[in-house]
Amino acid sequence: MLNQSRIQSIHDRSQDFVIESKFNNLVNPSTLSLDALKFLGTLVEDFQPLNILEFGSGLSTLFLCNILKKQGDGHLFSIENSTPHPPFMDYYSDDMVELIYERDQCIFELFNYGV
Repeated sequence: MLNQSRIQSIHDRSQDFVIESKFNNLVNPSTLSLDALKFLGTLVEDFQPLNILEFGSGLSTLFLCNILKKQGDGHLFSIENSTPHPPFMDYYSDDMVELIYERDQCIFELFNYGV
């Protein structure tokens, strides 16, 4: 159960979560902060979900896929409102985007609801 004390515990432990340098270098004013990524990483490691639903795609998409890959299982569903592809594909290097498409490691499905 996720109550206030559990959230506080996750937040406290998130301060020790290690972010890989490839993600450190991608943080900017339009992405999640390092602290938010640390909290998200700790939350996912605690619950070890098999399915994650996110709205919008970007740094968090890459980050979540990386965690699911380390976890060894998982499915990331991303609902995006841009066409023809997620915005992170324009901004990040090909090797970073490839993290998403390693389907044996992290299954990523993009539901594009753009016009």
